[in-house]
Amino acid sequence: MLRESRRAGTAKRGRPVDIQVDAPIKAHHATFADKNFRKQNPWLIASSLLIPAGVVWLTIHSFQALLSVFIVAASLHVLHQCAYLTDCYRMKAGVPERPWARLVDYGVIFSSIYPIALYKIVNGTFYLGDVAIVIPSLFMRMETVYLEWLVFGAFLAAWLYKTLLEQREGTLNGPKTLLIGVTIFFAFVVPGTAGQSRLELAFQSMNAWHSFQYLGLVWLINTMRMERGQLTNKFVARLSGSKGAKWFYAWNFAVTLVLLLVVKAVVTWDPLRLSPDQYYYMLILSPLLIHYYFDTFVFMTSVADLVPRLPVRTAAA
Repeated sequence: MLRESRRAGTAKRGRPVDIQVDAPIKAHHATFADKNFRKQNPWLIASSLLIPAGVVWLTIHSFQALLSVFIVAASLHVLHQCAYLTDCYRMKAGVPERPWARLVDYGVIFSSIYPIALYKIVNGTFYLGDVAIVIPSLFMRMETVYLEWLVFGAFLAAWLYKTLLEQREGTLNGPKTLLIGVTIFFAFVVPGTAGQSRLELAFQSMNAWHSFQYLGLVWLINTMRMERGQLTNKFVARLSGSKGAKWFYAWNFAVTLVLLLVVKAVVTWDPLRLSPDQYYYMLILSPLLIHYYFDTFVFMTSVADLVPRLPVRTAAA
């Protein structure tokens, strides 16, 4: 977080006071292609190699567990990206919030997708293709659903109350509030928009929204790092900036196409005598879960990469 030194003096109610920033923002390297990222985080690189090994083992021995882990990880990743962006908006605004404001924001975000989803899981109607999604047997009961609804309802009420207070005080962070509102709306309703046979398509709509948002976010972070002279990989630099935007999206499309061709080739070859779905998820989830793993680290450490160096401002109480 930023270290701050407050200027002496007071201000009238509602008037912002500038807070001078003493410490520079630390730059975090955000890509595996960056040699500094690999040098600074060897444990992250080494531990990520365990993920494809685990995916292959679960594909062969417990395919249902693999898909269940994937659904949980995917939902957390989508919501974590939203939480990351709220932190960016919070830091950029530079207006100190109530001590419990961030907890409420995080709480309503991370609890929003599970009320209906858990109800379907507990009642055995949540399928990914032909595979039922499950949670540990200890939680496969309606009490889990009731508790989740209670938690989400409490956080939603607290968030609405906080938003109303901020609106009255003139300290409402509009972009952050809009992002949270849109996210929790779609996260809540998507699990209930399809029946058992097409639920995976409903979740893919949420994933598509997240993915387009994510691609823009990665391009923006790398562009800002390039402008600061922090990029060490020439290829990544060519995919950044206004001139590199079209090549950035073309590169990601090409990688996706190659991966699909590899999946098709392996399915045709069938070296392990598995079903096409097993090969598909084994090959797709190996890099995808590594992507989730790395992004969890990046989202928790690199808010400063997206936020310009602006003076921090506070409103008098």
